[in-house]
Amino acid sequence: MSSKKYIPNIYNYCDSWCERCPLTHRCEYFARHKKSFDAMSKSGDDKEFWDNFLDSLKYTRQLVKKHTASKPKTYEVYPSALREKMKREKAAQHDCTQLSDEYLKMVDQWLVNQKEFIQSIRHLTTSNHAAIDEKTAMLKDCIEVIKWYQPQIYVKLSKAVFVMMHENEDGKYDYEAQNRESDGTAKVAIIAIERSIAAWGNMMERTKWQEDECLEVLVLLDKLLKSVEHHFPDARAFIRPGFDE
Repeated sequence: MSSKKYIPNIYNYCDSWCERCPLTHRCEYFARHKKSFDAMSKSGDDKEFWDNFLDSLKYTRQLVKKHTASKPKTYEVYPSALREKMKREKAAQHDCTQLSDEYLKMVDQWLVNQKEFIQSIRHLTTSNHAAIDEKTAMLKDCIEVIKWYQPQIYVKLSKAVFVMMHENEDGKYDYEAQNRESDGTAKVAIIAIERSIAAWGNMMERTKWQEDECLEVLVLLDKLLKSVEHHFPDARAFIRPGFDE
């Protein structure tokens, strides 16, 4: 591991769940935004929040300036934009994207159907008048994991597919497998899928009355995981900075 305080690019291949991350002290993104998070949690401190929020403006503009300076100038704005649009449309039709979108909608419907159940678990775990048993605590964790990774799976796979198209275009980005950005992004999606499978499995075990619904979701997630592993066979071998070193 690097002796530097921050691990380069660690935030590019994480699940963005800072509260559950053991490496926030090595993450420059977290350090830069911590003041904003703290300010946001205070009531009536809108000015402080926005002051801290805008602290990153200069830094961000510098990053953009550095990035654009390294690119050759071009005036083919419309053709380039059209090509990007066509790639995104093609990426949206990819098997991984389609299956993750189906999962996204399936969980949306489950959240609607189980609204009262979810509210009851939230009430039990936030009440100060009763001890939380193991089953209730586990159900709370399952719901949190399911809700956190539900949109992220779709977002990460959409990006992985889109980036893969760029990498494969005309032989560009002919890097070693462990250096392909698409594999790194797909690996984050794989982790999210596997944690979601574990959450749904624990949910099914503790709520036999919704076994059929859970099984339906698990079958879809298993199909999605196999699709990701097929289209990104080197994803698991990708070494994420900090997490896999």
